[in-house]
Amino acid sequence: MSKKVALVTGASSGIGAAVTLQLAECGYEILAAGRDAERTASLCDKSDNIRTWVGDLSSADACTELVATCTAAFGRLDLLVNNAGIYETANAEKTSDDLWSRTLAINLHAPFYLSRAAIPHFARNTRRHSEYRI
Repeated sequence: MSKKVALVTGASSGIGAAVTLQLAECGYEILAAGRDAERTASLCDKSDNIRTWVGDLSSADACTELVATCTAAFGRLDLLVNNAGIYETANAEKTSDDLWSRTLAINLHAPFYLSRAAIPHFARNTRRHSEYRI
C-alpha cells in the first residue's frame, strides 16, 4: 500500500508548518501549501516527504487546482488540513470592504472549496479500503 498523503494549507509558518513536519515524521507524503515561497520551500529541507505549492487560496479555482495538483503528484489524498487563515487587527470602522472580502475568502470560503474538491478523493479511498474488509 502506498503512503498516506496529506494536503496542509497555511504550511509556511506556525501551526501549519508544525503539522506538516509532524505528519512527515509520521511517514505521510505531504503537499504543503503556503503564500510565502521562501518559507514554504524551506520545509523541503527538513523532509524528503514534503513537496510545496505556493499560491493564493482566495478563489474556488485556486482551491480546486491545489487539490488536483496534490492528487496528480501523489495519486491520492487521505488527509486535508484546512489551516490557512488571515487576521488583520482592525475594528469594524477601519475594516475596508476589500479586507473583509479577503478575510472571508481565505478563512471561510477556502476551507469549503478545498473540502468540496477533496471529498471525491476521500470517497474513493473509503471504497478502496472497504474491498479489503472481511
